[in-house]
Amino acid sequence: MDPENAVVALCAEGMATGDDALFLRAWEVAADDWERCVAAHYVALSRPGAAQRLRWNRRCLELADAVGDARVAGFYPSLHAALGRAWEDLGEVAAAREEFERAAGRAGVLGEDAYGASLREAIAEGLRRTGGVGPRGRAGVR
Repeated sequence: MDPENAVVALCAEGMATGDDALFLRAWEVAADDWERCVAAHYVALSRPGAAQRLRWNRRCLELADAVGDARVAGFYPSLHAALGRAWEDLGEVAAAREEFERAAGRAGVLGEDAYGASLREAIAEGLRRTGGVGPRGRAGVR
């Protein structure tokens, strides 16, 4: 992502400072679906309740689908994992399992770095907690 982009810069600053208001500011200044997708992703991370996280992650998914190109491909594993966690926190295990399975199916785009490893582990844990199955027929993602 371009660190010079105003939305990306606001989200990066929000992550660095812990100021969640910057994510909402990014949402307000976003000029297109890609920027709104980025902002919604960070707004969702900062919401205090599962229902709010679910709402923002759903909005992020709609926007990612609207963008539909390589710029959002890397969002999907994290996005589906976040949707799974929100459903799980709301006690909707079947919906959570479906989202963790979607995340596992999209995990191939993740790099072999700390972020990719951490997200693959979070997906695998979500699959284990919800009785889901990863892409290779087991509760894991590789």
